[in-house]
Amino acid sequence: MRIWLLPVVTFLATTSLSACGGCNTSGQEPLAYTAGLVSPDHTMYESTRPGGDMLHFPPGRMYLLAHGLGTDHIEISPYVSFVKKLTPGASGNDPFAPNHLSVAAGNEAVVEGWDEKYIRIRNDTCAEFYLYVVASTAQAYAGAGGAGGAAAR
Repeated sequence: MRIWLLPVVTFLATTSLSACGGCNTSGQEPLAYTAGLVSPDHTMYESTRPGGDMLHFPPGRMYLLAHGLGTDHIEISPYVSFVKKLTPGASGNDPFAPNHLSVAAGNEAVVEGWDEKYIRIRNDTCAEFYLYVVASTAQAYAGAGGAGGAAAR
């Protein structure tokens, strides 16, 4: 490597490592969220209705989602979007009015834990998203108790 390139490479390496420099993604208290929906048979939970407002998910935000499934044998699927509300059936082709939702990847939505009542999920990035979570369980595991804070659909 040529000597004159060393300062350039060093600068690029340090600036790319500090891209999140002003953002803190840890240490926030979790927000309890009990307004999700659970199916009558307690096998499926959704954080919001399709077409409803998704959960604001800024950097470091952590939610305790009351899933109402009554078991810890659950499959958790987090999704993120850059828009608060999607329009069911609308085209996703307009770049100025996106209608996109994506499965969360990497540390966009870190599931930090779950039990028979709650899912703890955190945005470990410096990006701002909106969050939609679906959790499901098999009928054999579904709780027979109340909705655990989640409203029945």
